[in-house]
Amino acid sequence: MSKLEIVGLTKAYGKKIANDHINISLNCGVYGLLGPNGAGKTTLMRQIVALTKPTSGEILYDGQKIEVLDTKYRNLLGYLPQDFDAYGNFKILEFLEYMAALKDVKDSKAKINELMSLVGLQEVKGRKIAKLSGGMKRRVGIAQALLNNPKILVLDEPTAGLDPQERNRFRNMISNLGKEAIVILSTHIISDVEQVAKEIIMIKNGRVRIKASGKELLGKMAGKVFGIRVKDEEQIAEINEKYKIVNVQRGADYTNVRFISHSKPEIVDVWKEEPMFEDVYIEYFER
Repeated sequence: MSKLEIVGLTKAYGKKIANDHINISLNCGVYGLLGPNGAGKTTLMRQIVALTKPTSGEILYDGQKIEVLDTKYRNLLGYLPQDFDAYGNFKILEFLEYMAALKDVKDSKAKINELMSLVGLQEVKGRKIAKLSGGMKRRVGIAQALLNNPKILVLDEPTAGLDPQERNRFRNMISNLGKEAIVILSTHIISDVEQVAKEIIMIKNGRVRIKASGKELLGKMAGKVFGIRVKDEEQIAEINEKYKIVNVQRGADYTNVRFISHSKPEIVDVWKEEPMFEDVYIEYFER
């Protein structure tokens, strides 16, 4: 089984530390990478796909340093960057043929047709990439990342711009890929990782804060999530001063507040809520 080890990985840009001694071990399966903007997620992914060299530390694939493996390692990779706007003058089919040639994909015609069907591009394959919507460009990006049947698939905000039906289809596809590949999925859409990730890696200020299964993360939040029906905005402000508010739900004649507290709140008429992934995110990343 493939194994990717990240050992003491640090990346500094001058005085700014983007990644700070990251240590994680990954094998086949889907891993959700969560964190606020500027947490160091993209820097970590760029090092994993060998686009950025670490300041210190190393990455090993099946026990060998990736810089020693060099081309052999790169041939195992599939990558979708967050900003996928290059090659605008290419038509979709032309672009996938070009990328297949660069990756030396065998029987590329069949593979391209398979992927275009998979992500719903067959009917628009003659359209220029520059004229596509954001969601359509993500589909092209996903297809090119899968051309070489990668053993390590790194996806940075892959579902940005996709509609709910497309996101559901994508999640199912990623879940299947995780049976035989290491899939790293970075996203701000918590439901995308909630449903497919076997483990979630949470990063803040360049450091891994926690790496755990969804069940473990929700278990840590048990007894910490509460709800209350409030009377006015003043009461919401009072709750916000003492606790972490997750959301405020306003109905026609009511307003419910969901919030996090590490002990039973000193407020009357509160009730306990079942933890959700949104609660986990707020707990770790909101001040």
